[in-house]
Amino acid sequence: LGDGDGIDMVLGLGDTESVPHFALNNFFFVGASVFFVICILNLFIAGTGTAYDQAQELSPTRFMQERAAICLQCQFRPSLSCKWLESCRVRAYLTLMLLSVAAWAGALLLEGCHPVIPSLFFFFASTVGDAFLLQRPEQISPNPLSF
Repeated sequence: LGDGDGIDMVLGLGDTESVPHFALNNFFFVGASVFFVICILNLFIAGTGTAYDQAQELSPTRFMQERAAICLQCQFRPSLSCKWLESCRVRAYLTLMLLSVAAWAGALLLEGCHPVIPSLFFFFASTVGDAFLLQRPEQISPNPLSF
């Protein structure tokens, strides 16, 4: 509707000197624009409704697939299961992270050390720390208070 001089050309079709004819042009132009917008909106609503119905039919299957993928990813994560680690997982993690952050910051301050080397060190320390915290379902005791 607001494309510059194009509206002047559309409204100028026909005899513009007679007021009733000019009002008729405006009426048909606005009416056709509203009709077109309503038709496009109805097509959009119909397409969206159809896509929603299809997604709704497949949602239980997709949910189970996503859940299985998350479980598989968790099973592939590294886990350390040591007897000495069972009682102090969080303390071991915090100690490792504190030491690795200090070593990482110290290595970044070294002039001859490339920044990738401390970053890789911190990545591996974070992976080991994550393995400290991760408990597999078979490692968790059946005691409900041991969470």
